[in-house]
Amino acid sequence: LTRSGKPVFNPEWSDRSFFDYALYNEKLQGPLIVETPRGWGSLDAEGKWLLEPGFDKLSPFQFGLAHAIQYKDEFLIDTAGRRYPYPEGWQFSVVAPDTLYGRSDDGQVLYHLASNTKTVHKDGGWNDLEFAQGLAPMQKDGLWGLINTRGQWVTQPQYLDSPKPQYNTRHELQGWIVKQLSSEGRKQQERYGWLAADGQRRILEP
Repeated sequence: LTRSGKPVFNPEWSDRSFFDYALYNEKLQGPLIVETPRGWGSLDAEGKWLLEPGFDKLSPFQFGLAHAIQYKDEFLIDTAGRRYPYPEGWQFSVVAPDTLYGRSDDGQVLYHLASNTKTVHKDGGWNDLEFAQGLAPMQKDGLWGLINTRGQWVTQPQYLDSPKPQYNTRHELQGWIVKQLSSEGRKQQERYGWLAADGQRRILEP
């Protein structure tokens, strides 16, 4: 069923997106991935071919990028059909539009496809970054903050635990729960607060 309510179907097609969504327990993103007798392709919201069938394999899209195999070549492809070679020598995942994260011999890497640049972190502390709306919790000197996809601090390290992303029923980021020490007289107590989704505004003070 398209965005405008028009049914689009073909008995020779197999929808693979929901299978992969259930297998990996990830939020389903468009466009729709379809397997046909001519190979794999993808449909847009109106049921038109965005990527014509002809791929040996096409993964579900994450942040506008999919893993593709064609004639034994492996690469990344975006919804406009632009192809990007895999970074050599390291494993990665797509964590934000235009951004890959992984580990290489150089350290932990944030790689930016459009500009062909990367941010390398060699000292540890990034752990396994989990991005939400372009932000990820990161620890420094025992305290936690948030970094962006360039590895820059958006929220300076000041919290006791990793900020916890909070979503609504549509899996849209609503904010971050944070924990901080609060002084009351001679006592210090742990208090919880709420950061806005941008990681900068405090909606509720700890």
